Amino acid sequence: METVKREFSCVRGGLTIRGTEYRPEGDGRFPAVVISHGFTGTGGDIAHYARQLAGWGFAAYVFDFCGGSTRSASDGRFQDMTVLTEVEDLAAVVEYVRHLPCIDAGALSLMGCSQGGFVSALFAAEHPDLVSRLLLFYPALCIPEDARRGNMLMYAFDPDNVPELIPPVLPEGFPPEAARSMEPIGRAYVTSVQKMDAFSAVASYPGPVLIVHGDRDDAVNVVNSRRAQTAYHSVRPLRCQLAEITGAGHGFRELEDVHAMELAREFLRGGTNVISVDVVLTGLSREEQGEETVLTIPFGGVVRTPFFSGMVQPGAADIQRWQGSRAIRLCADYIVKGTDYTGAPCQIHIVNEDTGGGWHPTVTTDSRALDFLNGAACTESLEIRRVGPVVRIFAPLPDSFF
Repeated sequence: METVKREFSCVRGGLTIRGTEYRPEGDGRFPAVVISHGFTGTGGDIAHYARQLAGWGFAAYVFDFCGGSTRSASDGRFQDMTVLTEVEDLAAVVEYVRHLPCIDAGALSLMGCSQGGFVSALFAAEHPDLVSRLLLFYPALCIPEDARRGNMLMYAFDPDNVPELIPPVLPEGFPPEAARSMEPIGRAYVTSVQKMDAFSAVASYPGPVLIVHGDRDDAVNVVNSRRAQTAYHSVRPLRCQLAEITGAGHGFRELEDVHAMELAREFLRGGTNVISVDVVLTGLSREEQGEETVLTIPFGGVVRTPFFSGMVQPGAADIQRWQGSRAIRLCADYIVKGTDYTGAPCQIHIVNEDTGGGWHPTVTTDSRALDFLNGAACTESLEIRRVGPVVRIFAPLPDSFF
């Protein structure tokens, strides 16, 4: 799909916000995704996400927050930037995007990374009628608690006596190119959030939420995203999905990024991660059948999402047929037993097949609460790990869930 790239600008409080639009070529009204960058970042840092989304049929918008970094193309000083000024910036961008003639304003989603994730979540809670879906990559919901502790990334201070400017404390050997982006933060960056409960502040957003977070994140511990999921569910159960990527840190790399965007694609297209299977491979047998090689890979595993919790039952196997180095047919056939979100015991039968055009899971269940899975057009995403993949199956939810 060909992509159109165009620069845009809008204004917030006399400051000009500058960004870039990526959208499919052609006429029509497209679903939109507004993407917010993290602390000391720019829209250019996350432009690859926008390009990928445009290739999937979305109009995607990246921009620089006012004073968001020393590299920002938007107006404003870094020392005047706070989480709350960034919420105001995002509001201006959303208002601009939703009135574009090429945009379906009823299908506008937000995506945010780190601090941009916190900002996106705050905006969605304040303006739920404007946001159809909320996608958060390693959101920095720890910022208010860090401000109360007096330790925010590389900034240390007395939380009861915050100075006007707080210089960074850079460790020995810190890369010079990175050091140039670390200016002093202003007092308001700290004081504007010190009394905020981040989790209650974002929890009122009633729409679908997907959080993707690495379990080795040293900057924003994944515990914060688990707390966020609990907070969202305390207001409206089942609407927040959390995908923890094994071994990923703060910011995704290579295959982690590929998997995170696969999850984003399925979510933004309307899917919900109803089943998540943490697979453990338990063996391998090989058989030659004429020109084909047949591999049988038995496995077990745990299934855990807000919709269902249980175990893979004995007899589960992935059967692969190969002709030389070419896969002819891959098929995993297994049953999981446990309880659905109502607490009722049930089982789910999953047949996941790939004959060269991608995985196509078929799901059947005896659960009354999960009956929508029977005959549903399910999709799948695989997180590849050494011990075995995490299989995440997406399905459209009935309107009654939202």
